[in-house]
Amino acid sequence: MPSYDAAMKDAFGRFSPSGVTGRLIGFAESLPASWLGMRLSFLARNLATRLLRGGPLDVVRFGARMRLRPYGNTSEKRIAFTPHLFDAAERAALVEAARERPGFVFLDIGANIGGYALAVAAQAGAQAIVLAVEPQRDIFERLSFNARLNGFGNLKLVNCALTDQNGTVDLFLNQWQSGEASIRLVSDPDVPVLRVPAMTLLSLAESEGLTQIDALKISVEGAEEIVLLPFFQEAPKSLWPEIIVIEATALTESPALRLALGMHGYVEDMATRHHLLLRRTRKGPKPHAAVNVGTMPMASD
Repeated sequence: MPSYDAAMKDAFGRFSPSGVTGRLIGFAESLPASWLGMRLSFLARNLATRLLRGGPLDVVRFGARMRLRPYGNTSEKRIAFTPHLFDAAERAALVEAARERPGFVFLDIGANIGGYALAVAAQAGAQAIVLAVEPQRDIFERLSFNARLNGFGNLKLVNCALTDQNGTVDLFLNQWQSGEASIRLVSDPDVPVLRVPAMTLLSLAESEGLTQIDALKISVEGAEEIVLLPFFQEAPKSLWPEIIVIEATALTESPALRLALGMHGYVEDMATRHHLLLRRTRKGPKPHAAVNVGTMPMASD
């Protein structure tokens, strides 16, 4: 089985699941999202991963073609083997909103290999604008490959980190999970660091000529406060997203961000295993209001 990098030149479909691997993936996809179903799907996933022996996997997920490397990247594992467990409610809400709004603008901050961005781009229509922002170079290359497989004209990729200033920033890498790099300072000298281009969220919106942001999904491993607080301080209200999908831990760990979002009129519309979906109300700022973060069951992947 060729390595993922060596396989980048092969046509899509060359690495479609077949044989025992294909049957294991089909079994994992058929299981319900119950405790037993998830345990069995993880077992099938582990067996299939061993059979792949480090090779890539070609699949169609959420209306998009993807070549995945389901090793050391939780998002790729979930998309490859259990797509029905990959943030299904969040994706459905975004796709529904995209279908209802011509010219839908979606920002995927921390896009990884494109699970959200490709799903929305596949369903949002030609007039939509989908920006997928990913700072980690090797992950961005896989995101770019997946984008080329589909040729969505409404999708644009941006290889940079979002932070509170323009320029460059240190990106701290996770040696065990390649999709979980962060600009949040890590004091461990053994953690690999990349210096990457950086800009603010407002600068990104202005550079792309955006006049609205309908929805924003942010997954930046604890740096959500660094990205969002300056944006809401400086951006015109016309750019404030109508929908924000954010990891629940980002709010439990940042009372300042919870308070800011609540004061700017965001309320919890949906809580899932991993995320909160916030919607902006039209009642104006609410002094001293904070987004409510309920107790949600968190599960490992």
